Amino acid sequence: LDHGFGHGSTVMGAAASNGGATGAYIGAAPAADLMVVSINLTVPGFRARVVDAVKYILDKAAALGRPCVLNCSLGSYSGSHDGLDGTALIIDSLLLERRGQVLVCAGGNSGTFPLYHLRTEVDSDTSFTWFENEVNTPLGSAGVYFDAWADSAEFANIQFAMGADRVTPGYQYRGRTPFRDVGDVFFNMTTDTLWSLDGNELAIVNFYAEPRGAQVHFECAILNPDSNAYYFRFMTTGSGGFDVWSSWPVLATSDMITNVPDAATFPDIVDYVMPDNTKQIVDAWACSPNVVTVANMQNEVEYVCANGTTQNVGGVENDINITSSRGPTRDGRVKPDLAAPGDVTLSAAPPALIANYLLSPTNILKLSADSMHLRNGGTSMASPVVAGTVALFLQRCPHATPADVIALLTATAASDAFTGAVPNFRWGHGKLDAFAAMVGTNFSYDPSLSLIGPMPFCPGDSVGVEADGSMDLYDWSDGDMLLPPNIGYANQAGLYWVMMYNAMGCRALSDTVVIDLFPAPPTPGIYQIGNTLETDPASGYQWLLEGAEIPGANAQVYDLLAPGTYQVQTTDANGCTALSDTLEVIWVGMAEEGSEAFSIWPSPVHDQINLASGSGAVLMRMEVFAGDGRRVLHTTATDGRVDVRGLTPGGYTLRAYYADGSDQQARFVKR
Repeated sequence: LDHGFGHGSTVMGAAASNGGATGAYIGAAPAADLMVVSINLTVPGFRARVVDAVKYILDKAAALGRPCVLNCSLGSYSGSHDGLDGTALIIDSLLLERRGQVLVCAGGNSGTFPLYHLRTEVDSDTSFTWFENEVNTPLGSAGVYFDAWADSAEFANIQFAMGADRVTPGYQYRGRTPFRDVGDVFFNMTTDTLWSLDGNELAIVNFYAEPRGAQVHFECAILNPDSNAYYFRFMTTGSGGFDVWSSWPVLATSDMITNVPDAATFPDIVDYVMPDNTKQIVDAWACSPNVVTVANMQNEVEYVCANGTTQNVGGVENDINITSSRGPTRDGRVKPDLAAPGDVTLSAAPPALIANYLLSPTNILKLSADSMHLRNGGTSMASPVVAGTVALFLQRCPHATPADVIALLTATAASDAFTGAVPNFRWGHGKLDAFAAMVGTNFSYDPSLSLIGPMPFCPGDSVGVEADGSMDLYDWSDGDMLLPPNIGYANQAGLYWVMMYNAMGCRALSDTVVIDLFPAPPTPGIYQIGNTLETDPASGYQWLLEGAEIPGANAQVYDLLAPGTYQVQTTDANGCTALSDTLEVIWVGMAEEGSEAFSIWPSPVHDQINLASGSGAVLMRMEVFAGDGRRVLHTTATDGRVDVRGLTPGGYTLRAYYADGSDQQARFVKR
């Protein structure tokens, strides 16, 4: 992990130190649980070991049912720099297996390295770039070695050759190999002899290429050339483009020459393609669109060290550190994603290392005033600051995907006079704003509730409680868990709140509202007094027969017209209603005569009711009404007889109308 110099400890401290040693130098996520995997970066194939480490940690997190953020403060500057290599693609697939898994990585510290990237746009002119003969190459001998990467379509129409130029005593073109295209060297180590113009062998040149998906990887090697007095020019013509990353101090491959003569000294130089300082992001996972890649901004420029002196490391606080690698990726995507404080950071260190540093007049300057923390910097220290921020976010939003996190961090990143217009290839989308990221999801930091409907409300009713509408799930305090719409309904008095979740699992607890309920009105009683029903005093009344409202029966007293099952619904001063128990009325008392002058018989009746009237007026018509007031029979018979066989059993009223405009009525029961 530390390999003797404390790198792993300082990185972990920046992410998650709890300040337990002195109460200072607390990391971004001090309560996070840590899982640490040590990797030996000096062995071949370390990238495959990184893949193993990523899988190991993600498997452990999955078994625990926990979200997980990984930090990789390591990398290599060689490769295709497009996130399409095998290790990057495997890590992508691991991250996307389930939600809540995010990788944050250092973007690299090659901002001040010798120029080691070359982008050549190939056209019909024959352009070239010089490569230096090195004392050693990755192939184990002196010579020239570099590799190039391109999309297959970019490289298909390029012709290439290797030439040589004498440097001293004066610049002079000496000759080249034949031009070839990529088809000549696909899966085929092709060897050409570089002859001088006067027929001398200058070098043996080897070309090789192989496809990788929709990309091509091209290699060129010259082993033990005949003379060290030459620059070797890689020459291209046709159409297309390619990228090269090559440098003796950076990658142990051949340096590209940047100190070139002017056109007056060497006319061919007008076709020279100069290396540049772009596309410096470390390779593999750092170039993946599913990984958060971090640049290094200046945290501090001075601090008090363990011997009491003030150390100034230079730079400008809040500006990008000059060592921070620039983007973009090979295929032109914005990397880094954002910048975070890296230089200077004081963080945890192994006790044995601290003890050794305290004895060294030089190394003591790297220790903090409390002698417990070690100075570190670079994108290695900026990355865990972002990783700690992501850990805090995953605590709140455990189902977030890498795309969710990248979108959030980049959308909330800050810009200022240092960053200039963003996004750009130095700062990415700007400076980490951890607080904005914490509250920058699709819900407000303090979600509000509002009431829909009258307050207080009556027992048996409910009032709507509306929450912010941008979430995906609403877990109400009364136990209801609802999908949108975002309205819950309360039917009891008390305190109500809601925990809201979005698709990322982000949780937001609303404020609390008080629900007030009117007291329940008393259950009204029903009292039968002769042929009337009466109930308790209230603000409003509605009488019911057989469960149906009796039209117009809205007084405290109701005159019975028929037997049946009666209830009354009363309304109190708050507008709340109460329903009485039922009262079964079996018999409505009545005489056969409506008066001395008017009588009907028999009652109860089965088939026919008879009417007699002492009035001298002429009978014109008769009507029969049901107990709820409906007219159920009408006849113009004037003989005083009414056929009631079609009526259902119950109580009825018969009314007789006379030619002089008078009318008389009496009640009867149909059996």
